Amino acid sequence: TFLHTIHTNERLLAEMNQHLKTLVDSGDHDSSTDTNSAGSSTLLDEPRTMPSSTTASKPYYISVTGLIVKGWFSAPRFIYLSHLAHQDSMHAEGNLSSKTFSKDGVTGVQHTITVWESKKAMQKFMRGDAHRNAMKSMKDVSNYVKVHGYFSEEMPSVDEALEQWKNQGRRVHGEPNSKYGDIVPEAYPDCSELEQ
Repeated sequence: TFLHTIHTNERLLAEMNQHLKTLVDSGDHDSSTDTNSAGSSTLLDEPRTMPSSTTASKPYYISVTGLIVKGWFSAPRFIYLSHLAHQDSMHAEGNLSSKTFSKDGVTGVQHTITVWESKKAMQKFMRGDAHRNAMKSMKDVSNYVKVHGYFSEEMPSVDEALEQWKNQGRRVHGEPNSKYGDIVPEAYPDCSELEQ
């Protein structure tokens, strides 16, 4: 039964990973980037809604999130909530691009990159039901979350957005991890926590 459980879990992970890829490929706009590639393509090849002439000179607002799912048992709920939030973002006023992907499958970092006409438009989306419900369940489905928002004069590539997230992002849940750009406090086993 132990081996059967392992095989069952592996099958579930494979199915969930395929479902995530299906969600990415089913996006209404600019969701076709190969998540296993180097990520050099721009986030927005053909904008769904071009900024008007009065806002064209203003910088884009980029929002990047990285989340690690607790395990295969949390994946179904995460997929459901992230799918709702992704669909909501794609139809939100002021949204120019929305991507959800992972380069390492369900067990890796689940990334969301959205591009907005303004920070105000992004904040309005954040107050929506889909995003708020996802945030409420954040600690239940994940063991690490890091976020970053920034302005950019040009549409960034996936790699550029992830580099900004890694170097400038703010960890909001979980332990620091140097792999994702966090500063990990040095351990001093012979000292008390206060002395450290």
